[in-house]
Amino acid sequence: MAKVRKGITFKVTRRFLSGLFGEDVHAKRISSLANATLGVVSSASLAVNTIGQGLALASAGPAAKTRHQASGSDALKPWN
Repeated sequence: MAKVRKGITFKVTRRFLSGLFGEDVHAKRISSLANATLGVVSSASLAVNTIGQGLALASAGPAAKTRHQASGSDALKPWN
Protein backbone atom coordinates (compact mmCIF):
# COMPACT_ATOMS: atom_id res chain seq x y z
CA MET A 1 0.00 0.00 0.00
CA ALA A 2 1.32 3.45 -0.95
CA LYS A 3 2.04 6.09 1.68
CA VAL A 4 -0.09 9.21 1.64
CA ARG A 5 2.09 12.33 1.52
CA LYS A 6 0.92 15.23 3.64
CA GLY A 7 3.20 17.85 2.12
CA ILE A 8 6.46 19.42 3.08
CA THR A 9 7.21 19.96 6.76
CA PHE A 10 10.03 21.60 8.67
CA LYS A 11 11.17 18.27 10.11
CA VAL A 12 11.36 16.56 6.71
CA THR A 13 13.11 19.54 5.13
CA ARG A 14 15.67 19.79 7.95
CA ARG A 15 16.38 16.05 7.72
CA PHE A 16 16.90 16.32 3.96
CA LEU A 17 19.24 19.30 4.31
CA SER A 18 21.18 17.59 7.11
CA GLY A 19 21.74 14.61 4.84
CA LEU A 20 22.70 16.86 1.97
CA PHE A 21 25.22 19.05 3.84
CA GLY A 22 26.24 16.66 6.61
CA GLU A 23 28.85 18.08 8.98
CA ASP A 24 29.90 20.82 6.54
CA VAL A 25 27.18 23.25 7.69
CA HIS A 26 26.29 24.26 11.27
CA ALA A 27 22.97 22.94 12.65
CA LYS A 28 21.54 26.46 13.11
CA ARG A 29 22.27 27.30 9.49
CA ILE A 30 20.51 24.09 8.39
CA SER A 31 17.47 25.09 10.48
CA SER A 32 17.50 28.53 8.86
CA LEU A 33 17.69 27.01 5.39
CA ALA A 34 14.84 24.62 6.26
CA ASN A 35 12.71 27.57 7.42
CA ALA A 36 13.48 29.53 4.26
CA THR A 37 12.71 26.51 2.07
CA LEU A 38 9.42 25.92 3.84
CA GLY A 39 8.50 29.61 3.48
CA VAL A 40 9.27 29.67 -0.25
CA VAL A 41 7.38 26.46 -0.95
CA SER A 42 4.38 27.54 1.15
CA SER A 43 4.13 31.00 -0.39
CA ALA A 44 5.21 30.07 -3.94
CA SER A 45 7.08 33.38 -4.09
CA LEU A 46 10.61 34.72 -3.72
CA ALA A 47 9.54 38.05 -2.18
CA VAL A 48 11.06 38.26 1.30
CA ASN A 49 7.93 39.35 3.19
CA THR A 50 5.80 36.78 1.37
CA ILE A 51 8.26 34.05 2.35
CA GLY A 52 7.90 35.14 5.98
CA GLN A 53 4.12 35.08 5.77
CA GLY A 54 4.19 31.65 4.12
CA LEU A 55 6.52 30.33 6.80
CA ALA A 56 4.32 31.73 9.57
CA LEU A 57 1.21 30.11 8.14
CA ALA A 58 2.95 26.82 7.41
CA SER A 59 4.60 26.44 10.80
CA ALA A 60 1.93 27.79 13.15
CA GLY A 61 -1.08 25.77 11.98
CA PRO A 62 -4.71 26.61 12.81
CA ALA A 63 -3.85 29.10 15.58
CA ALA A 64 -2.15 31.44 13.09
CA LYS A 65 -5.19 31.39 10.84
CA THR A 66 -7.39 32.33 13.80
CA ARG A 67 -5.10 35.23 14.72
CA HIS A 68 -5.00 36.35 11.09
CA GLN A 69 -8.80 36.34 10.87
CA ALA A 70 -9.06 38.27 14.15
CA SER A 71 -6.66 40.93 12.89
CA GLY A 72 -9.15 41.81 10.14
CA SER A 73 -11.78 42.78 12.72
CA ASP A 74 -12.70 46.48 12.87
CA ALA A 75 -12.95 46.23 16.66
CA LEU A 76 -9.22 45.53 16.90
CA LYS A 77 -8.05 48.49 14.81
CA PRO A 78 -7.00 51.40 17.06
CA TRP A 79 -7.52 54.04 14.38
CA ASN A 80 -11.28 53.34 13.99
